[in-house]
Formats: sequence, C-alpha cells, structure tokens
Amino acid sequence: MPDNKKAPRCPYCGSKMRHKQGLVCRTLHWYECTNEECESESPARNTAEEAYKAAVKRDEEPNKILSLWKR
Repeated sequence: MPDNKKAPRCPYCGSKMRHKQGLVCRTLHWYECTNEECESESPARNTAEEAYKAAVKRDEEPNKILSLWKR
C-alpha cells in the first residue's frame, strides 16, 4: 500500500482489503478482501500505486440518454 494512505474497503462487504503481490510474476499487484467469506479481489495492475487506485475506485455505469418515444 502506498505510504500514509488508508487501506481500501471492499465494495461488497465493507471489510479492509490487503495488498498482494504475485509470487511468480512480481510485477502484478492487487488487493484482496480480508473477510474469508467474501474473498473479492481488485483488478491486478503492474504497480502497487495503480493497484491501490483500482481498489479504491468504484465501478460506475455511464449515464444513459433517456428519450421520450411517441407512437
């Protein structure tokens, strides 16, 4: 985790997430939920900073344009 930043929270259960690094490929970093029942993970990234940003960002659906349809 980058210095002096809070641990990200799981978007599903709200538990803290911990930083993980690949064993074989040391260039992969991601965050994993500490709740054993949840087991969610953030997307893997090439650096620890990118992994942190991916873990704290919530996926949001883009706004859809609504139109009135007359028949």
